Amino acid sequence: MKISLLALFLIPVLLHAQYYLPDLKIPGLKPTFYESLQSKTAIQTSPDFQMKGPVKTVCETVHSLKTNGADSSTCLKAEYLFSGKGKLVKYWEDSASTLHNSYEVINRVINTYDSSGVVLLETIRWTDSGQKSKTVIQFNKQGFREKEVYTCYDCEQGWNKKDPFYDSIFDYTLDYQWSPDFDSVSLKYQYVKQKSPYQRNQDRLYSFVGEINDKKKDSTKVRVEMIEGIGSRWNFVDEYEYDSQRRIVKWIIWDYEVKSSVNSHQMFEYKHNEKGELTEIKHSSTGRSPDYNQFVLNSQVEITYTSYDKYGNWVEREVKVTSSNYGMHDIRRNSSYCYKREFSYY
Repeated sequence: MKISLLALFLIPVLLHAQYYLPDLKIPGLKPTFYESLQSKTAIQTSPDFQMKGPVKTVCETVHSLKTNGADSSTCLKAEYLFSGKGKLVKYWEDSASTLHNSYEVINRVINTYDSSGVVLLETIRWTDSGQKSKTVIQFNKQGFREKEVYTCYDCEQGWNKKDPFYDSIFDYTLDYQWSPDFDSVSLKYQYVKQKSPYQRNQDRLYSFVGEINDKKKDSTKVRVEMIEGIGSRWNFVDEYEYDSQRRIVKWIIWDYEVKSSVNSHQMFEYKHNEKGELTEIKHSSTGRSPDYNQFVLNSQVEITYTSYDKYGNWVEREVKVTSSNYGMHDIRRNSSYCYKREFSYY
């Protein structure tokens, strides 16, 4: 079964999104822009991480392995805290990979729910993946974004820290002004520094009437969306293939962007075991093929689960990453990692 839609370049909190660790998340459909403005896409539960049982806390560590299988450097430490209803309350991640210039990433998530523990009121996200920033997002009782406050700690202007202009010109407060039926929204930005020579987000009005009506007519219909970037129009089409259990087994990103360089289509292929866990990921692309028109293998990830707890959650797995000559990340070649998780339960 195949469906297609334009890729949305919406970036939620990407857990374990390190440059030199493989992305081992179960693939899923991207939310539409309208869906991304709702709390339902911000709420994450223990099953979203393929965790079973009444999980309370999880401590996860990732080590790179030497050729003899012994633990080497620590690549990542992460901690999760879930509520009694299985919803993610806190997430903390610290990656200090020695694979490349001691690159370090620190991510944090704190979610606040109402007294019932079901309705998400606020999510706070700290990111340090090339740019330190904090985003506070508040939701109304209908589950739509109401206010957003963005602070960048690494977007300073000026070379001298004593300079009074040495602060971020990108810090803003964003108000979401919804229509009574929540089928359109006006984005109203208020920047801390009003004047700036740089391009910043502008006030805009979005209507979702068409999307809502299409969904009412056919809940299985997938829309084709176009998202405009600054000075250009992005043209990337996602194509998915499913197995009999509705799991994504192939994801192709068709690159139709008009640009001066060669277009490079991307393909990811997935295999699962009987538990539904990922066991293999293959990444291919056309950008480095001889005629720029054939998919050639860039890298392959093999996942072996070696230990489980009484609830059926894996507590240890080994991951082997190999790259082909066409791969762009040669630093990954023949690298292996050991993932370990410690659980506590309600």
